[in-house]
Amino acid sequence: MIFFLMISCSEEKSSFEDNSDTEQAVFYQEEFSSYDTWEQATDWEGVHSSQSAHGSSVQIWLNDLAISALEEGTPYPDGAAIIKEGYVDEAGTQLNALTLMVKQEGYASDSGDWFWASYSSSGEVQQAGAPEFCVSCHSASSSDYVLFVEESINTED
Repeated sequence: MIFFLMISCSEEKSSFEDNSDTEQAVFYQEEFSSYDTWEQATDWEGVHSSQSAHGSSVQIWLNDLAISALEEGTPYPDGAAIIKEGYVDEAGTQLNALTLMVKQEGYASDSGDWFWASYSSSGEVQQAGAPEFCVSCHSASSSDYVLFVEESINTED
């Protein structure tokens, strides 16, 4: 598990317009430090095998906004967040990296207004913003750039 820093802020969440993508990634790292208490989608609880760039297996967590939208079949609202732990091994014991997607209205309309960040197993920001690597893979989704939803649908046949 990646250990996020927990910092208490008395300031309200500010607009990210003047912040760099890396600063946003650090903000979200702190803001979502207890992501492992979030819900997991039905059929996606626990560790699952993966053939994605995230690793041999993954575990996916959704905040309240994201899980509600997924369950209700509505668009992901501003602030919806999905975090994926990617593991080197099939058992999900050796963390490779952590990836974050946050719906951020007005952020990047050409990539569904999603902000992405990738963190190493030690918590270092590796990528942030709308990296072409993330966007190009997720743009194939018909579920608003969220791929695991389609994987669930395609495996139910």
